[in-house]
Amino acid sequence: MKNKVTRRLNEVYSKDDSSIDPVLSELQALSLPREDERRDGMLTDHSEIMGEKGSPITTPEVFGLYAILTDPVVGYEACARSVVSEGIRYLQLRMKDAPRSEVLRTARAIREITRGSSTRFIVNDDPLIAMEVDADGVHLGQSDMPINEARALWDMPGKIFGLSTHNEAQELKARGLKPDYIGVGPVFPTPTKAIPDPDLGLELMGKIIRNSPFPAVAIGGINEENLPEILALGAVNFSSVRPIMQSPDPRMAIRRLMEIWKAALLGPLN
Repeated sequence: MKNKVTRRLNEVYSKDDSSIDPVLSELQALSLPREDERRDGMLTDHSEIMGEKGSPITTPEVFGLYAILTDPVVGYEACARSVVSEGIRYLQLRMKDAPRSEVLRTARAIREITRGSSTRFIVNDDPLIAMEVDADGVHLGQSDMPINEARALWDMPGKIFGLSTHNEAQELKARGLKPDYIGVGPVFPTPTKAIPDPDLGLELMGKIIRNSPFPAVAIGGINEENLPEILALGAVNFSSVRPIMQSPDPRMAIRRLMEIWKAALLGPLN
């Protein structure tokens, strides 16, 4: 079974360098449950990819869902609790048009929800708010503070700096900036931004992600229906905003997406 996991991951996420080795070594330790341990075809948790202490086995390279919180129908704090309870590695707070005071208040609340958990809390756009609430990192867009300036401003070990990229030229430029991860998109048209960037489409998204030396997150218009196409082209990390934000039960929405991710990544193991 372990060899099947390794082969499947190599098929989905092939790299010429050695960056995949730590991922493989962790995934080779997987212990998957029998089919009769599933309930009604839906996972009750992420125990298929669990470490000895019960946390999901994810790495900086392979982590699946990158959760972005923007106007969740259940509220920011309730949605953040759902993300943390499902063991999702990254949670980004994105409140584009909200007053700074409201963003700061929400960021402080989410910092407390994520503190001590396996979920890394990322603030969108604003390194100063990220610093003030002691977030785990900041995600920067192409028009935000340059990543090297943000690093100089927030010079603390272990902080995470993500960067949005929207085309091949921006991904190539990112190589000189050395972000901890990049966002790649929008893959499909999306209404989550007032002035969206041109959508990449599947083929160009796949090319950028496969060529990136950094962990890459596919983003933009991704849902349960098209997620398998995203994963088939080499993406192993993704963000799906509306299916979670518009759900009255974000935990279940997360579980459905992660079920698709794990099925695509690991494939049939029996």
